[in-house]
Amino acid sequence: MKKVKFDNLTYVVLTWKDILEDVKELGRKIKSSEKVDGIVGILRGGCIPAVLLSDFLNVKKVFAIGCKQYFGIYERKKLEVYQSIQHLEGNILIVDDVSDTGSTLNFVKKYVEEKTKGKILTAALHVKPHSLFIPHFYVKIYDGWICYPWDKEEFKRNFIEKYGKETFSKIFKDF
Repeated sequence: MKKVKFDNLTYVVLTWKDILEDVKELGRKIKSSEKVDGIVGILRGGCIPAVLLSDFLNVKKVFAIGCKQYFGIYERKKLEVYQSIQHLEGNILIVDDVSDTGSTLNFVKKYVEEKTKGKILTAALHVKPHSLFIPHFYVKIYDGWICYPWDKEEFKRNFIEKYGKETFSKIFKDF
């Protein structure tokens, strides 16, 4: 993990090694307290930790729900559902990469509650200190923009569009 400060913003740059360590820690927390029958990953970022958690927790039923709120660095728009799920059974774990404002996790939790009679649990690898929704399980709190390894190219495009390629190259040399 590396923190980079630029233009009054903090960027938290995570590696795959960081992610795997966080998934294992998150998995241990979940495994020690709850039985999970199915996992719902929130597309896009939440599906990767959801699949990794399904392997760690030995959960075979993994679903995806498509929600999008970000359209660039620190630019939010209205929450949009573009892929839904059907009826679910048992204890369901909803997974996202980060609970930033918490609106997506909270929205999906309410949505999934309508689809199942089982217990609904929420998890995120990371939480922002200003999040209004704290998941049942999380690993770390980060303040700043989190650069996940699965979003590197998107982050790079958005940053370059806003600040230029030369600035990106200076600030994120090892990116």
